[in-house]
Amino acid sequence: MLTLIDVIRRRNAAPTHALCEAVSIDCRVGLTDIDLNLHLNNAKYLKYMDLARVENMLANGLMWKCMRAGIRPIITNTEISYIRELRTWQRFSVSAQILGYDDKYFYSEQRFTSDGKLCTHAFTRLACVHKGRAQNVPETFARLGISELPPPLPEPVKLWKDMLDAKKSYALGPKPTAENHRHVA
Repeated sequence: MLTLIDVIRRRNAAPTHALCEAVSIDCRVGLTDIDLNLHLNNAKYLKYMDLARVENMLANGLMWKCMRAGIRPIITNTEISYIRELRTWQRFSVSAQILGYDDKYFYSEQRFTSDGKLCTHAFTRLACVHKGRAQNVPETFARLGISELPPPLPEPVKLWKDMLDAKKSYALGPKPTAENHRHVA
């Protein structure tokens, strides 16, 4: 929580970046971040992603607009690929960038890099909630006074959306029966 407060305190200024411009934070893997393999624990990636998204929203001015309008951006899905490990004490950067939107969600990309190499890549999908109800994106833009429109979604994000729809259909579909459920001893 203190790290989050520090990010907000340092960025209490006018926007410095465009809506869809990438913003990065510099970090280092600490002793409280590692697992038994002495590299960044998979759960800690989400912490650093949150910090980078907050930094991004502060840099492009969305944070204060959302707070004034009573809108809370909520992560609904995350897709993450671990490419190279980040070891204890290793320095790295985490970037966050809004890629685009559809009717219901904003989509962003996040990258972990170290020594010029991509270590981890993620997509996130965010809903904007106002008074306990998810808002559609045009409604959110109007409420926030945003006229700048992000570009169309990249093809990998469209494919990810299709996978999420298929996953939802699968999860809500018929449940396994006792006959086709195996017990593992």
